[in-house]
Amino acid sequence: MRKPVKKDKRSTGSGKYPYYGANGRTGSIDNYIFDEELVLVVEDETFTGRIRPFSYIINGKSWVNNHAHILRGKTGVLDNHFLNYILAYYPFLPMVTGTTGRKKLTQKALLEAPIRICPYSEQRRVVEQIESRLSVCDSIEKTVDSSLAQAEALRQSILRKAFEGRLV
Repeated sequence: MRKPVKKDKRSTGSGKYPYYGANGRTGSIDNYIFDEELVLVVEDETFTGRIRPFSYIINGKSWVNNHAHILRGKTGVLDNHFLNYILAYYPFLPMVTGTTGRKKLTQKALLEAPIRICPYSEQRRVVEQIESRLSVCDSIEKTVDSSLAQAEALRQSILRKAFEGRLV
């Protein structure tokens, strides 16, 4: 069901539904082909030296192009968020094909990638622990960003006073 849509048929924000590719949302479109929570995995992109995660979760009405593999966990067996955390930084490099910078992770290689799963209830506990810790990280990041903004404002104030000859 993954279908690319020409760039002139999708927009940068005026469409009603998100349009996703290998690295996340790349625009909007006026139609959708999915309406559920899914795990998207990079199919063809830069794998060597990649910093961004290989997978991410989407939810709701959306369109996914042919540059992302689409996965969904089986209810009660494999949680989507658990699957996403497993695949986000998975060592895919030995499994990709191609010799150029834009290598490809085939469906076969993805489906044959060994992963270990624990019972569903434990998966949920793992996800809760990860998300709890990520929430703390997000809070710290906001505090750091705020402190950096304050430091920059103070720096600008000091520089302004220095150039006006009012520094004592």
